[in-house]
Amino acid sequence: MLHNIIGKDEMIAADREVARHMTVIRYKMARALCFGHVVDAACDAGYGSWFLSLNPDVTRVTGLDVDQTALETATGIYGDDARVEFKHGDLNGNDPFHSILDPVDVLVTAETLEHLQDPIAFLRKAQTRGFRRIIATFPSFKTTHFNLHHLHNLQRADVEAPMAKFEWKTSSYHSLFGLCDFIAMDAPI
Repeated sequence: MLHNIIGKDEMIAADREVARHMTVIRYKMARALCFGHVVDAACDAGYGSWFLSLNPDVTRVTGLDVDQTALETATGIYGDDARVEFKHGDLNGNDPFHSILDPVDVLVTAETLEHLQDPIAFLRKAQTRGFRRIIATFPSFKTTHFNLHHLHNLQRADVEAPMAKFEWKTSSYHSLFGLCDFIAMDAPI
């Protein structure tokens, strides 16, 4: 006897809701490890940037995005918080952090690296810019065959190994339900 029948539309709706909850979980985990001036790379509509600012150890959050409409939306919704600002930044560009003039502490890149032309080059630019911690999340399974915006299928070692060459150390690693990897790496002291 069938006990639990879920229709197609209900499955699609549930999948979307799980994705929204995963976003909150990723930012909640990142928020716990943030301090000082945090940069949220590819901030979209700003919800993650604002959420990161709720950590009392965070003094300021700068959300970066290449999409002007996203920046305007983020500013419209979250721009009334003096600790949160939104600026243009092309993460694939030569200087993705050019619009940030103040010292920085933590880079959060949630579900972004897989979209970049050269994710390791981006992380190296973050290192050069002076970030003390990088927090990255990315899918832990193959996604390039069904998400045309994903240019890479990253694994933990793809992120850790290149940064370890420059003495960055992993301070936190988690696999979230086998769906996404969460990694925090600290700069050498």
